[in-house]
Amino acid sequence: MVFRRMKDEVGRELERNAGRIHYDYLERVEKAVEVFEKQMSEPVRMMIDSIQMAMASDGVAREKASGEMTQIEDAVALCASILAEDSRS
Repeated sequence: MVFRRMKDEVGRELERNAGRIHYDYLERVEKAVEVFEKQMSEPVRMMIDSIQMAMASDGVAREKASGEMTQIEDAVALCASILAEDSRS
């Protein structure tokens, strides 16, 4: 009887603590993702702006590279959406 009661109590305690650990882990991951996004968004934006300024001086090169710029911007948006999705999971 004591053993069964102890076994039930241990199970409840493990469940309770697992929930706390899970919640704490999610909080930490979400904060880390926010910091990462903030740290990466400015350098990426600066890189895109620099590329666009370089392309603006040469009209022919600008047309050729405009598709590549769209791909870069799409990749940046995709990374941001993946990070946001992962932080919610």
